[in-house]
Amino acid sequence: WKNVVYLYSQVSQSELDPSDQETEPPKPLLWLHVPDFLGTGVIRQLDSVETEFGSWQQDSRCAGVVVPDECPYRASTELLEVTYTPFECAETQDCDKVKATARFNIAATGQEDAKMNLLKTIVVCILLGTMSNLFQSDTQELVIAPIEKMVNIIK
Repeated sequence: WKNVVYLYSQVSQSELDPSDQETEPPKPLLWLHVPDFLGTGVIRQLDSVETEFGSWQQDSRCAGVVVPDECPYRASTELLEVTYTPFECAETQDCDKVKATARFNIAATGQEDAKMNLLKTIVVCILLGTMSNLFQSDTQELVIAPIEKMVNIIK
């Protein structure tokens, strides 16, 4: 059970280089609220797990059913909460508290998206500036110069 929990905490590990197991996952698991199969089976938050694969410890600043104010990540954009409710409980109200919840830090993904959007904005600005310059020179050559020539002939 502990191995499963530890491996779940590493599921967002970078797939670009699977041999690099020393790096922190880009979407680290911050908090886990699941049945404790080593204890009584009651759904509770797991504080830490030690295995032969490695160890995982919750971030106590972001632990709890409701995200505390001490959590350094914005709940709306930097945290991803994944909830699992058993199929048997989906249609009844009897077991509405039977659900497993995991909270991940997705701030790195948002930062990567922001970097790509900034790069896209810079490329669009360069394209707009270049096209504007080309349009201006073509307008000068094809429209304004002939009109000036006709005005000079008429004078």
